[in-house]
Amino acid sequence: MPSPRPLARIESEVLRRLDEAWEPARDAGVIGSAPLSALRLHSAGFILDAWRDMPDGDFVDCGAGAGLVGVLLALELPASRWTLVDASERRCDMAFRAVAAAGLSSRVVVEHAPVEDVAGRSDAREAFDGMAARLFGPASELAECGLPLLRVGGSLVVSVSAETRRQWEGMPLRAGTGCELSGRWSTQHGSFISITRIAPTPPGLPRRRAARRRRPLMQEQSHQL
Repeated sequence: MPSPRPLARIESEVLRRLDEAWEPARDAGVIGSAPLSALRLHSAGFILDAWRDMPDGDFVDCGAGAGLVGVLLALELPASRWTLVDASERRCDMAFRAVAAAGLSSRVVVEHAPVEDVAGRSDAREAFDGMAARLFGPASELAECGLPLLRVGGSLVVSVSAETRRQWEGMPLRAGTGCELSGRWSTQHGSFISITRIAPTPPGLPRRRAARRRRPLMQEQSHQL
């Protein structure tokens, strides 16, 4: 479980520009109406102690949307490098604007692509030290399409409801993905779990979309019994 730490000291002008850049995302309902101060506190809940202790590190925000988590964590972890991945061109445009407004263009890139396409590339597969996901979609999809991006020892942190936490707990993560559930915690601003890669990604992941829909990873356990 991460230990609580104060937020990084960020220049007020940077935060003002960032807040302004996200106005279109607020108007579109992409990041909600919470003030930036609350969004920062929520995003800080994703940070593992191991991430803070890294001298640098490569991270990916899966289903990044307007870049809320990836941009704010890049500010909190000033030596980190981030790739923000989203399948929506409109949301990627919002993320581009946020990255530029925060002055992060040298170490944060935005990639318009489905996560499963990125996971299938040799330059991205098992290439990341850490991963964050806030509103990606079904837990089984994130597990199968996102976890192949983690190198051994790397961790995914995902914000969860009670239901999505049960979904993660019920999946055959070790057998199906080479990962295991490694932590659960809550703050005043959200609930989170971490999943850590302990072995190489099994070949064949992610499967084609039709196969994933036909038998989601969360159903694999009962299929094997």
